[in-house]
Amino acid sequence: MSAQSGGLSFTREAERLCARQAKGRAVVLEFRELSPAGCCSVGAMVRVGWRSVAAAGSDPDLTRWGEVDGVPVLVHHVVRRFLADHQARVCARAFGPFR
Repeated sequence: MSAQSGGLSFTREAERLCARQAKGRAVVLEFRELSPAGCCSVGAMVRVGWRSVAAAGSDPDLTRWGEVDGVPVLVHHVVRRFLADHQARVCARAFGPFR
C-alpha cells in the first residue's frame, strides 16, 4: 500500500480487490452521520465506495489520502480527522460469491 498510512491500512485482499474493481475510479471513504442511538464503531461512520477520479477530486469534502495498488484513495475530512488519532483497516469480506 502506498497510501499515507497514519491510521489507515488495507488488507492485502482488499488491495487486490481495489485493483480489480477500480476501472479508473477512486476508492472513497465517506462519512455517514451517526445514529441518534450513539453507535460509535468505525463501520457505522464510514462507507467505502467508488467515484470517478474527477468527481472525487472536485468534492471539497474529500482529501487525497494516497493510493493503494495504483488506485487513488480519498477520504472525507471528518474521517481524516478521526484517522489522525485512531487506527482503521479496510478489509474485504466475502458473502458467498459477493464482496
